[in-house]
Amino acid sequence: KCSAKISELTSGVLSGNLESIAFVDALGKPGSGVTTGNFLWLGDYEMCGKGVLGNETIGGIYQNCLVTGYVFAGGFPLTLTWTGCSPPECQNTTDLQGVLK
Repeated sequence: KCSAKISELTSGVLSGNLESIAFVDALGKPGSGVTTGNFLWLGDYEMCGKGVLGNETIGGIYQNCLVTGYVFAGGFPLTLTWTGCSPPECQNTTDLQGVLK
């Protein structure tokens, strides 16, 4: 359910789906300084659960989430911390980590 919903949301951006646009807008995105170690990709905490993402008619309210993972650069593991909104179909961090792998 989770991966299907994430796929639906990402493809819905191009068709102008408001739920999809709000979801992508609230996601954490790389900020400046990635090449110098800025791996905190922070989303917009306030957007999650409000407006379109807080409307019960879409099947539930989105929740803030935190996902931590590792990337390897030059043979060294670097911690990546990402925040964003989790759709109702992705109820726990394990669901989201599985989608992001």
